[in-house]
Parts: sequence; C-alpha cells; structure tokens
Amino acid sequence: MSSPSLNQQKTIGILGGGQLARMLVLSAHKWGLPHRVLTSSREDPAAQVTPQITIGDPTVLVDIKKFISTVDILTFESDFHDSNILEYLTSLAPSLSSALVIRPAASLLTQLTQRHHCKQLLVDAGFTVAPYAVIPQQIRDYHQWHTWRQQSHPELGQKLFIKLVTGGYDGRGTHFINCESDDHELGQTKKHHKSNRHTISASQQCHEFLKTHASSEMIVEANIPFIRELAITVVRSACGEFYFFPLVETKQSHYQCDSVSGPVMTVDITRSNDHGLSQDMGGQVTMYQVNSDQKESHLRENFVILLQNVTRFLNSYQYVGAITFELFEQSDGTLMVNEVSPRVHNSCHYSMDAMSSSQFDLHLKAILGWDLGVPKLKTKGFAMVNIIGHQKNSQILFRETTGSYLHLYGKTHREHRKMGHINVLSSSREKALKKALRVRGT
Repeated sequence: MSSPSLNQQKTIGILGGGQLARMLVLSAHKWGLPHRVLTSSREDPAAQVTPQITIGDPTVLVDIKKFISTVDILTFESDFHDSNILEYLTSLAPSLSSALVIRPAASLLTQLTQRHHCKQLLVDAGFTVAPYAVIPQQIRDYHQWHTWRQQSHPELGQKLFIKLVTGGYDGRGTHFINCESDDHELGQTKKHHKSNRHTISASQQCHEFLKTHASSEMIVEANIPFIRELAITVVRSACGEFYFFPLVETKQSHYQCDSVSGPVMTVDITRSNDHGLSQDMGGQVTMYQVNSDQKESHLRENFVILLQNVTRFLNSYQYVGAITFELFEQSDGTLMVNEVSPRVHNSCHYSMDAMSSSQFDLHLKAILGWDLGVPKLKTKGFAMVNIIGHQKNSQILFRETTGSYLHLYGKTHREHRKMGHINVLSSSREKALKKALRVRGT
C-alpha cells in the first residue's frame, strides 16, 4: 500500500446509503478512513454502521451540492443517477478538480448508465454485444412499434427485449415479447375475439409497457441464446493498476441474481515495457496468465480476448474503481457482454470471505490512489446465494457451519428485496454452491 498517510485526511463521500454503501463503509473502517454517506434515513443499511452520515436525498441535486462540499473524493453506490445530476458533477471537473475528485468520472457514468450509449462504447472497443436498436420517441403504440420493427429492424428476430435506456435493474424496466406467438394471438383474436376478450395478449402487455413508460427512452434488443451467464469484476486504480477478480458463473431467478459460484477462471497479470510487443492503451504490455480446470479450457482464448478489450477500454477512458461485466457464454465459446455495472456488484460479494481483500477494499484503494496489492483466493471453490424477501415476513435464522458466512443488510422486510447473502467456501465450486443452497434452504 503506497504512502497511505498521504491520503489519511481525504474524506470519502458515498452517494447513497444502501447495502453496497454499507459494505464500503465496513471496508473504510479497516483503515480508519474518514468518510461520509449521503442517505435518506438513519435506518438505511449504511447509516446503521457509521455515524458519519448526511441526511438527504441522493437523487436531489440540492442535497448533493451540500453533501459534496463536505468530502474530498466522491464515489457512487448505485449506477442509476438522473442525467441532470451527472451533468452537474461533470461540470465540476474543470473548475474544482483540485478540490473534489469524482471516481469513477461522472462524464463516463453518463454514457455507461445509458444502454444505447454504453453498447456503442463497447462495440467501438471491440466487445461483442446483442444486436439492438433505439425505439423512436414517437412510437409508443404497439402496432406502430410492431410495424417499425418489421420494416426497419427485421434482423433483431422475433424474440425480443424492450428495455428502458436508464434505471432498469433486476428485471425492472424490461419487457420480453415473443413476436411469433404474438402474431398467432393477433390472428386468433381477429377470428375469435369474443372468446378471447378476457385474455391479455402479449401485444396488449407490450402496449401497456410502452404506454407506462411513454416519457422514457427505450431500446429493443435481440434475445440471445446462451449456454450460461458469467461475470467478472475488475478494479482499475487511479495509478492505472489493474486487478481482475475470478470469473464466476451466475444464475438468475426472475431477472434477479440468485447465486454465484466460482472460480471458473482466475487471472494473473504482469506488465512489461518491452516495446517489441503490442501495447495496451496504458503504454505497457499486459500479459495474462489464465488458470482453470481442464473442463473450462475451451473458454481460454475468448477469455483472454475479453481481458484485452477490458484493459484497453478502461485505460482509454481512465476509469477508476470497480466495474463488473456481465456476460453470456454462447455455444461457440464467444463471450458476449450483456450488461456493464460501473460500481461494486452483487456478483462479487463472495470476495468478502473467499479473497484476502474484497471488491469493497479494492474499490476504496483504487479511488484513493493506493496500491491494489495482489489479493489471494483463500479456497478452491466458493459460492454466494442471495437472501430474497418473500411474502411471509419470517425471521432469518442461521446455523453457522464451517466455511459458511452470513451477511445481513439491516433492511426492513419487503417482497423481492435483497435482505442479505450467504458465502460458502469449499473444495470445489460445485460443492460450495450445493452447500450454499442447502444452508439457505434450512
């Protein structure tokens, strides 16, 4: 860790007081780092673990202006912020760069948090993404949309997702439609409209979604067949240092992350000034040593390509902090980027127990400009399962077993809400996941 005393007096400001802020604060406590959290209630998860809070609305510009006057380095718990807020924070960079450091940069967040801009950045950087198109603002009627899609973008296929450009997560702001079945429904409705008058067709559901979000920008995206979903969290420091957490497999339930297991692959990196080799955007050669079981060897070549693209991408935009790339593994081994989350992320919560340093530790080190170090994997296999709120508000009882760790967020109960997670360490990722699911079930 390089000269931490130089940064001791810098106060870290965290915008938002949810569970991710809570875990960032717990990491800040390790080194006695001065910090403040802008949060709306003293009952919020982060406010429960630190007295250093400012009560205010993280989505209201007036409250943010007051808050940033009390901190030196600003970082974000969430990647969903109003464009006006990000534009204001971006405008501070030229005039107040010596007084307030914003990491990651608000100007980049503006692009990464808008799906169509993010996808274009990824395409330009060489990543593979799902085919998509921006839905014209004037089209908010299903029949108009259906005609526009058929005439202008037949290449997207029949199975599609309509997604809000900003603000959608865990399935919110997303609507799936199978146009093949919908065309059949439309034909049947014309023939048998009386018998189907109480049935809500796919076209009606789509129409309601378009109308409900009439004032929002949207894209339509092709549905991509995949073998499995994967994710990797990467940290880039203010000094240009990188750390790649292990590649993990994720499983979703109702569009929410349900479980994570790994490692699928691990990465060791070395950097060299050998100018005889091709260089990344940072001016140094990055060499990737990928480690995996034999059964994952088919992924290595495409995984290295992904790592190279990630390195160039983050260097070219001088990204600072943790960022997660959510991926689809396709049948030919191609790794397609599905989503990008420029913050600490649910799929890397395992790092709190499976690694010698967590994603939260490294995010703080990165924004402070400290050396990231080389966190070590402490186990051959790990898994994380989320604890999701259900209709019945039952008390969470946990019988601790060897290699299992419970993390609760201090939230009031609400259905479908992430209440906490369980990490499990074992001799393989398969055994870890099996045990984690069993522990959660009991």
